[in-house]
Amino acid sequence: MSRVKKFGLRLMAHWRAWTSNIKFDAEWYRATYRDVDESGMNPLVHYFAYGKGEGRLPFLGAAAPMMNAYPLGTSPVDKLNQIMWNGFDHWAYPQLLSLASRGDPGAAWYLATWHYAHGSTGEALRWVKGLNSEGDFKTLVGLTKCYTVLGETTPLRALVGDALSNDALANILPYAQANAAENESQRLNAINRIYRRNDLQAILPKDPEQPLSLANLSGEAATGEKAMCTEQQRPLVSVVMAAYNASSTIEMAIGCVLAQTWQELEVIVVDDASTDDTLERVQGLATRDHRVRYLVSDVNSGAYAARNRGMACVKGEFVTVHDSDDWSHPQKIEKQMVPLLQSPRLMASYSWWVRVTDDLQCLGSWVLGNAFLEVNQSSWLVRRSALAKTGLWDEVKVSADVEFATRMQHHFGYAALESVLPTVPLAFSLTDAGSLTRTKATHISTQFHGLRRQYSEAFSWWHRQCEGRPVMPPASGAGNMRPFPTPLGNLRGEPLFFEAVLVSNFAVHGEELASALAFLEGERKRHNSICLLHWPERNAWHGNPIADGVFEWCHAHGVHFAHFGMKVHAPTVVLSHASLWQRPPTRSVQLTEVENLIVHEGELGAQRTAVLAYFRAGGVNLEASNEDP
Repeated sequence: MSRVKKFGLRLMAHWRAWTSNIKFDAEWYRATYRDVDESGMNPLVHYFAYGKGEGRLPFLGAAAPMMNAYPLGTSPVDKLNQIMWNGFDHWAYPQLLSLASRGDPGAAWYLATWHYAHGSTGEALRWVKGLNSEGDFKTLVGLTKCYTVLGETTPLRALVGDALSNDALANILPYAQANAAENESQRLNAINRIYRRNDLQAILPKDPEQPLSLANLSGEAATGEKAMCTEQQRPLVSVVMAAYNASSTIEMAIGCVLAQTWQELEVIVVDDASTDDTLERVQGLATRDHRVRYLVSDVNSGAYAARNRGMACVKGEFVTVHDSDDWSHPQKIEKQMVPLLQSPRLMASYSWWVRVTDDLQCLGSWVLGNAFLEVNQSSWLVRRSALAKTGLWDEVKVSADVEFATRMQHHFGYAALESVLPTVPLAFSLTDAGSLTRTKATHISTQFHGLRRQYSEAFSWWHRQCEGRPVMPPASGAGNMRPFPTPLGNLRGEPLFFEAVLVSNFAVHGEELASALAFLEGERKRHNSICLLHWPERNAWHGNPIADGVFEWCHAHGVHFAHFGMKVHAPTVVLSHASLWQRPPTRSVQLTEVENLIVHEGELGAQRTAVLAYFRAGGVNLEASNEDP
């Protein structure tokens, strides 16, 4: 390639990144995809020229799965899509629908991604099929996912049989072929192409007479990488597994760990007060294999608290976790251990997985156009000595894996965290195809608007306050001991009774921030107990976070945020400005006992009744608002 052409590609890549506000981490991209590093190609150029089409991620972090839901552009259609995902879908969706109906392909794609994420797969397929984007990677991925979820194998087989589609599908082709397979043998053969081309064991049914399932999987008989060190020299790896009512999957999960080629391990199962026979099944396995130990919790405390309890009992020099409904390839631990033993500077390794149904239909990422492989946030294999520097998991309901991984990055840098076989699924995550319909407050889509996004912004604030060296204190989930304010829906056992809910746009700066803090301080003195509700500005930049000063204030006073998808019992709601009602979000926290409305600045007049109705219904009653359609 000529020097002029290389410069042109690099300039084009930087221009595309700048105009799209894309987050790209060149160091992580180069370290993760060693073929890019070995080629000497600029990583950003590689991502836009090749990597994006191959389904590679631009960076590791909470937003990585979002890249095809949020647009890489700044057109009016892109902006409408941002607004729709940021909590104003009642306003943006009709406009996208109008544009799509007039033939706008961008609007049609965004409607397809929206419907797929919310469980309307048939409607998503209708919009994708109307694009006529022959050979386009994300369109072909979208068709593959929709056909798979809907069980439409005939068009899926035609798709994967097309020569042009085969070229365009690139490294997701084996997953599409597995889903289009006519029988279980063909499905396994398709998946095994990935393993064999990476010199890994193929996977086989334990019992060929039984239907294919995660519980009926094993690896080919093979030895581990003994050249690395003798079995007597291999350090112990401790695997902690939290389990709650996991009767149907716990034996499969423990069994795949015990079947690892790295046999020097212990499995510590923490039964989190299960009400089924999970514990009895674990006890049975423990009597047959001395490497299995178990602990029993008296009360259900959540997966992350259970992990922390198990970590207090580990004996291994290296530690990892394993979910009670996942299946791991027999060489997963071995492959993750190899780089750690070869380089003392490495503190941890992680691997990748694909979401599947129990019969190995590959579903992949919940985002329609994203490739099938994702970072397995539960795969971190860490030197136990490193945990003394970082602390353990935040004891919240969801997303603590992301906080933990980000904390590791802050402490040690990407160079100390090794990505292992980033083009290979070293684990399968059991996922029900119907789970796409979940709309509860903890759903993965709330990383755009709601619980997960606010949690991410809050822990990012804490990480910055610690100058890049945050340490999670023990039992951080207890009241004011938390190191950062957390959305109420992500806390366990937090009381949801308050005197008042304070509503404002808290993504503000300068004089507006000073005004917001004065509003908070004044209302705090008027009410014995409060929580906050962030009311974002509809037309603001989609990445506009809650101000650091607001998080600092919340942390100082032990105040948390409410959010949509949850119920709060409060008699009073306080709006910082009457103008907030001009652009209400589609959904809001549901205030079950609200009777009083206070407006700090401005007047609402006859609209006061509509505002109260909006909060009582959790944001579904918008007919009376004065927002332009």
